[in-house]
Amino acid sequence: MAEIKWIKITTSIFDDEAIKVIEQMPEGDAILVIWFKLLVQAGIINDSGLVYFKKDIPYTEDMLAIVFHKPVTLIRLALTTFEKFGMIEIADNQSILIRNWGKHQNVSGMEQVREYNRLAKRKQRRKAKELKLLSDSQGQCQGHVKESHETDIDIDKEEDIERDKEYKYSLSLIEESEKNKNEREKKEYQKKVDPYINKTNSIFIEEYQKVFNSKPYLMANQRNKLAELVAEIENFTDTIPLVLEKLKNVEFDLPNFTANYIWLLTDDNYIKVLSGTYDKKKTEWDLYCEEMRGKDPYGN
Repeated sequence: MAEIKWIKITTSIFDDEAIKVIEQMPEGDAILVIWFKLLVQAGIINDSGLVYFKKDIPYTEDMLAIVFHKPVTLIRLALTTFEKFGMIEIADNQSILIRNWGKHQNVSGMEQVREYNRLAKRKQRRKAKELKLLSDSQGQCQGHVKESHETDIDIDKEEDIERDKEYKYSLSLIEESEKNKNEREKKEYQKKVDPYINKTNSIFIEEYQKVFNSKPYLMANQRNKLAELVAEIENFTDTIPLVLEKLKNVEFDLPNFTANYIWLLTDDNYIKVLSGTYDKKKTEWDLYCEEMRGKDPYGN
């Protein structure tokens, strides 16, 4: 019976802090390749996340260099990094243990597969032993025994076929369950960390278009800033139209600079605009014009 030929890699794997740090290392890409090779090797061995050459023979750095087609120095750096970041442990027998293996494999499902294979092998050994005993037996009842045994073999074959069908069906249920679980995790993850799910972004984009007649394309840092402002300012969406109107009048004595949404969603600029930090100071002439607006030249 074939083993399960897959491991689980979530779409959010590159949002993991350890993975992000490794990506920025000088040999980051090569180290990540080794990480995925370790995961695959653990899936092949199928022993709760352990990686070894044989049950009682752990992999050495030289052996992994040969198996993974990588320099020994790079293997050593990768293992040191993984252990430092808590991604692996070195077991008592020096085997490599992938921590949190359940993230990458349906552990309970794999246990069912192992148990199925164990029972199948035991049954196979029992049948081989019976066949040997049958071939060694002599006597007048040989023909009868042979006929009876052939009948038993036919029954066993039918049982094997039915068991294989049950196994494949169980396996399909496991895979379907994993697929549904991954979809749920993906949706939950997006709702949790992807600010695009937040309706605030749509409101900001819509209001910005009204005021500036252009659509802002929010990058990740701007979406994150909006999420921070939502948490920081009560009734934040109510402040958006006011702030954007104020933004139109923000001026700096800088060449080729325009205060736009990129500037607004940087540092504390949104709060400063909201609080009036960049409001134009009215001169005495401005105040006089406001006072005289709607009046005749004599002030009536």
